[in-house]
Amino acid sequence: TGHCIICGYGRIGKQVARECKSQGMEVVVIEKDREVEKQCAKEGFLTVRGDAADESVLRQAGIDRAKGLVTALSSDADNLFVTMTARILRPDLFIVGRCNADETESKLYRAGADRAISPHNMGAKYMAALMLKPLVCDFLDVVTHGEPVELSLEGIVIEGGSPVAGRRARDILVGELKSIAILGIKKPKQNFYVNPGGDTLLDAGDIIIVYGSDEQLNELRKLCETKR
Repeated sequence: TGHCIICGYGRIGKQVARECKSQGMEVVVIEKDREVEKQCAKEGFLTVRGDAADESVLRQAGIDRAKGLVTALSSDADNLFVTMTARILRPDLFIVGRCNADETESKLYRAGADRAISPHNMGAKYMAALMLKPLVCDFLDVVTHGEPVELSLEGIVIEGGSPVAGRRARDILVGELKSIAILGIKKPKQNFYVNPGGDTLLDAGDIIIVYGSDEQLNELRKLCETKR
């Protein structure tokens, strides 16, 4: 429950699985190749052998209870079909699709992916960023990839009926939460508001990108939940 389903345990899928595991998220891998599936299991991952585009295989991997799905197969056509099948089974599931050809990106979005990623393009952009702003990249790696630091970067959803909804940012970040930094706000169907001021109104459905200690972020997350 609340796990990530990873379709394909090749070079990309393996790295995604390891990164999710390092961040404390449970992983279930779907892999067709028997030998690769055995190796995956030896590395400590729950595995399902079969075709990820098969509804019964996705259900066996717990798609009804999953938090998200990553389709990291080598074929763009396979990734498209997996995405469509997963979206039909779980309209609310967060899906990340891999694309090798640039023209596949728009097709993945139409098929139901929430994010379409080209590993080649992303790798090239990161290499360029390292050349242009190496210290910024190093800093982001530290706060987003589990390095031994006291502060974390996270996105928190403001639920309807929570004590935070309808209040201004400066009225929320008080006391022990005062040192939390709100770096951005994503409002439904709108672009990001970057570096919002203290007078910014926080509404239900907003996602706030915040930076602070784990204890502070856990406390803020509780405040943003609906009170029952």
